[in-house]
Amino acid sequence: MNGSREKEEMSKIEGEKISAVLFDLDGTLVNNYEGIYSCLNETFDKFSIPRRSYQEVVSCVGGSILLTIKKLLGDVPNLNDIGQYYAERFNDHALIGLKPLPYVAEILSALKERGKKIGLLTNKAQDASEIILKHLGFARYFDSICGTTLHSVRKPDVEFTQRALDELGAAAGESLMVGDSQYDYKTAKNISMYSAMVATGATDIDTLRDIAPDALGVFPSMKELAKGVWNMDI
Repeated sequence: MNGSREKEEMSKIEGEKISAVLFDLDGTLVNNYEGIYSCLNETFDKFSIPRRSYQEVVSCVGGSILLTIKKLLGDVPNLNDIGQYYAERFNDHALIGLKPLPYVAEILSALKERGKKIGLLTNKAQDASEIILKHLGFARYFDSICGTTLHSVRKPDVEFTQRALDELGAAAGESLMVGDSQYDYKTAKNISMYSAMVATGATDIDTLRDIAPDALGVFPSMKELAKGVWNMDI
């Protein structure tokens, strides 16, 4: 679908079917890369591992912290020990450089006013996710917050997504996943849920279009996603 026809169809889907929205966190609602980078620096120093550049870290974020570390370091025998130390230390870094992405607060407020159920579905640790949402004043908009532990199930595992939907009391066919990566798209695809993608994280818009062919749309910003999916003027 293209142009006005695409917008018309998305509006129809939103109005008739979508009652719940699951949001990713990093790269979708917030920029938390400085905190991640800072905690990885401390972790690598602890294990006498050379630091990686900021851009290297950002390009590897997604999936899980263990996957991020593996992307950065390769197959290291003490991966779990490194990941465990990071997990134990991250809360002290969580607010470093933390920024909400533009228009997120307005979008969450508008969705709440429209009576939508709102959930967070993130591969970030549960406690860190709650700290971030509370600090930014976003927690009040969420009916459910689903984060992870170091070795728990995570996106795009159907079990994890179903848990989030159950907490919202929502059916997959009436729900939308909003995210910025292949993990978010696969999360929706694996459970037959709608998806909409935003290129505000580590994945550029052309790559997102390639990996998310069935998404309602791939947008350069949350403002444009809100207009395209919910016909919001913010």
